Amino acid sequence: MKKPNTLPALFITAMVLSACSSSDDTAYQKKDPKQYEIEWQKEAALAKQREEQKFQLYSSDCVLGLTELSWIGEIYRGGWREEVYQKCMNQFRADLDDEGFHKKVIRQLQGSHLWFDSAVWLRQKGQFADLLDELCINKTEPGSKTLYLPHPKYPVAAARDRLGGVVHVTAKFDGSGFFKEIVELKGTPERVFDRSVKRQIEKAVVCPIGEESVQTLIIEFRLDGTQS
Repeated sequence: MKKPNTLPALFITAMVLSACSSSDDTAYQKKDPKQYEIEWQKEAALAKQREEQKFQLYSSDCVLGLTELSWIGEIYRGGWREEVYQKCMNQFRADLDDEGFHKKVIRQLQGSHLWFDSAVWLRQKGQFADLLDELCINKTEPGSKTLYLPHPKYPVAAARDRLGGVVHVTAKFDGSGFFKEIVELKGTPERVFDRSVKRQIEKAVVCPIGEESVQTLIIEFRLDGTQS
């Protein structure tokens, strides 16, 4: 039996692709440079508008401002972000001493980068246990409730390759609710997000039960760069 000739089909496909490519190139070449400038100006205007909205929002709600801006390193905040951060910090701290300031952080800024440092400071001073009772009193099954879990860093390679994933991590916590050690860690895809999760879990705090507890957390990395 004679083998069918596939060359014409391949040739037609190549011609179609070539035509599409030529069409795109032509459209690109015909685009007026002034149109590019107009589009760039529109994007710049929208970006400026978004920045102004954030400025107004963070200035009017310092708890939100401190929470979100605290995750941006000091050398990267710069400009209006640093201005708002310092303004809100002065307002938030007011005339509080160190102990009062750290207690206020624990009560009001649970989603901020400041929380764990304040928790450690108060723990060293023996002032943390009562605050934990206050924060966990309305939680059922306190031993299984995560009180604080910082944002993980999305691995650069995973973000570049548009990879998402899930990590199941089982960790041991001491009687005060602070991290002690990782018991088991299994990620999908393997080893892509493991390091980020390890660093994240090391600063996790759970509601204490007065003795060591083992908790399993499921941490999801989404393609849009968010985590849950």
